Amino acid sequence: MPPSIADEHRENVLELDEYRDFVVDGFQPAIHASKMMISTTEDGQEVGMSEILGKLNYDIEYLGKKINEQVLRHYDSLLNQVSELNSVESTMNTVKQRFNTMQSSFNRIKTRLVDQHSQIKQCSTQIDHAQALNEVLRQVDHFLRLMTRLDTEIAAGPAEYAKTAIHIYELECILAESDLSGIEVVEMDLKKMSEFKTTIDTYANTLLHDGLTEQNQAKVAEGLQIFSNMHTMPAKVADLINRITTTIVQEIHKTFDVISLNAEMKEIQQRSSTTGGVRRVNEPPVASSSSNVATWANILWTRTEKLTDVIYTLSVQLYLLDNLLKRKWDPVTRISFQEEVVQLIGGDIPFVFWTNIAQLLDKEIKIVTKGSQFLLQVLQAGYPRFLRVFHDVFTRISLVSGNTFNGVDKSFESQTVLRILSSFESAYVSRSLTRLLDVVNSVFPDKPVPGQRVSASRDDVDKIMRTVSSELDVVKFDGNLLRMASKNILKALHMYTVKCENLSPTDTSAYQIGISISSSQQLNVDILNCLSHASDSIWRLLDDYEDTTAAVSLTDAVTTTTKLIQGIIEPLLMSFACELEAVIAKMHKEDYSSTQPARVVAPRQSDTTSAYIPELVTHLKWIAREILGRLQCGDDTREWANSLSTRTVELLMRHVSLVRPLNELGKLRIAADLTQIEYVLNQFLGTYDIKLDVDLVETHRSMRAFRHLLFMDQNELANAHQLTHLSPIIVLHHIIVRSNGAIPLPMQVRGWSPSEYSTWLDNHSLAQTLSLLEKSLLVYVSEVSRRGETQYCIECPILRSLLTIYAKQHQ
Repeated sequence: MPPSIADEHRENVLELDEYRDFVVDGFQPAIHASKMMISTTEDGQEVGMSEILGKLNYDIEYLGKKINEQVLRHYDSLLNQVSELNSVESTMNTVKQRFNTMQSSFNRIKTRLVDQHSQIKQCSTQIDHAQALNEVLRQVDHFLRLMTRLDTEIAAGPAEYAKTAIHIYELECILAESDLSGIEVVEMDLKKMSEFKTTIDTYANTLLHDGLTEQNQAKVAEGLQIFSNMHTMPAKVADLINRITTTIVQEIHKTFDVISLNAEMKEIQQRSSTTGGVRRVNEPPVASSSSNVATWANILWTRTEKLTDVIYTLSVQLYLLDNLLKRKWDPVTRISFQEEVVQLIGGDIPFVFWTNIAQLLDKEIKIVTKGSQFLLQVLQAGYPRFLRVFHDVFTRISLVSGNTFNGVDKSFESQTVLRILSSFESAYVSRSLTRLLDVVNSVFPDKPVPGQRVSASRDDVDKIMRTVSSELDVVKFDGNLLRMASKNILKALHMYTVKCENLSPTDTSAYQIGISISSSQQLNVDILNCLSHASDSIWRLLDDYEDTTAAVSLTDAVTTTTKLIQGIIEPLLMSFACELEAVIAKMHKEDYSSTQPARVVAPRQSDTTSAYIPELVTHLKWIAREILGRLQCGDDTREWANSLSTRTVELLMRHVSLVRPLNELGKLRIAADLTQIEYVLNQFLGTYDIKLDVDLVETHRSMRAFRHLLFMDQNELANAHQLTHLSPIIVLHHIIVRSNGAIPLPMQVRGWSPSEYSTWLDNHSLAQTLSLLEKSLLVYVSEVSRRGETQYCIECPILRSLLTIYAKQHQ
């Protein structure tokens, strides 16, 4: 049926619902029949089979009619299409004939091409085989030529082994690139080549071993070159590093093996004594005796020294190897041997080596100390010796490696290994502090029995300082450990000074001048002697450790000790100065305006001196005998005597400048007093090899200058400021005194006693004192004005002039 007719028929059929299912794509008769069988009528009753069949027959007849109608309607068109089909069939037959002709032609051409291709392929295969054979023959020829060279070079001896290594590598490349198996001439030489390679490899290994052992660079360089020629140098160096590391690891394990340590200890005990109990081999010799423990520790230290000797020997070989690898280059690639090795092992040779050694040492120490508490205690107690052994080896290594190593500056390799050992550091430092504190506590009894010394003695100080010196000496080789030890020493010495400070009495009897020295003063003297002795000992240590990390702590210890010494002696000297001033101030009760000589108040006392002089002399002698004479503080005692003498003269000059009224006879007495005191002070200071006119020049000159001032006339007083060795205050006081009461002294203006005024002068500056003196002058001027007088005393303009001059000089 033509497509147009079929489409039209299809459209007409589709207009009816009854036939839509029949024109659906994928129509299934069985499924449609099943649906029709289970269909129902509108009232819900099932449809019978006869009705279904009747309907189908009706539909078929209806469709038949429709088809006939279509055929009749399109009859002419259908006939035309049938005639066209006949024409197409004839055309198709023609095409088929021509196709068959073409196919036969193609088959003939294909036959000719296949034959030619087969011939070409066969020829090509022959060519490939010929080329492969040619290549094999070329490789065999090259192989045989190289073998001939090997025979010649091997016969020539080691001098040609470097070339031999190149040829062996070339032979290996030939065997790797080409399959020469089964070729008799090659098979015959393979065994010989293997023997040659073994000979070369053995010779190169011997060169490396002997060269490293003998530190012979030439041998090592030749060995490296041979392995480089065979292209096995990086692997050989890596293997050498591994073997060196393995040797050290075995030595580390042997060193810290507790079982072998106890076995060796047992052998020593058996040799030294035939008696003694039985101990298991793996049991540490605990609590047997201190000598056994020391022997066990010495065995460990001896083994440790052997370990470091092995480390030194092998590391020196490694550094020699590394230096040669840096200097040798591959002539083809221009890459240094060292770079080739670094690429293989993943880092610089010393870095990789020391990192591995540190890790393995750390692992071994952790294992053995975890399994043996006794070994842990020995390593902690002997940490300085343990550390010293490694310090020594790294010092020796630094001479070879060129890296800096000393007590402060450490190289990378030493830092890597020493960091592992520092795990014992804190325990040792703690024990060191305990030892120091124990020796300090031992010299101070908690509950002294009657008659027992309360404070530490010089022998006790020596005991402490011996312990201090020992602690420093043990660790002085390492800057870090020395710094921590010195901090411990500072703590111990600080505790010593605190205990001394707590013992130092501060009651009244500690500062009074009596008939004899009091118990409090004697205790302070003992404490001062011990502190001074400790300070001197620390200074001697500081001289030895001046440029080390201990210097700061030792300096702080000296500062602390000196501060306590000053804290004890200064109140004592101040108290003595106050008592001496109280004696000196008695001069204000004497009459220096009398025309009669003073009465003799003491045996052998001159009638030209004042009454307070004998008491002053007695006090000075008591201080020299009971206090300074008992002090054993070296130059400090001399300095204290200096200080007390200077202060005494200062107070004396201050008070004599305030004496009023004063006539010529009184001036003579004061001059005699000064002369007598100068004589007494020379005696007082002579014990310490001090002379007033040599060691206390200013003090001596001030006394001489004041005697000169006493007898200056009024005209000369205007130039009194030229007496440079006298304090301006003393000069001004004397000028006021010369006014015969006209100009009031500052203490009179303020209503002070001489001692109170002296205390005020100690607490105020020169400028403030000049201001106070100026106020005294103003009081006088005001009084003159109040009285209506127009003329001032002769001292007034002199005093005003000098006040102006001194004020300008001390601006």
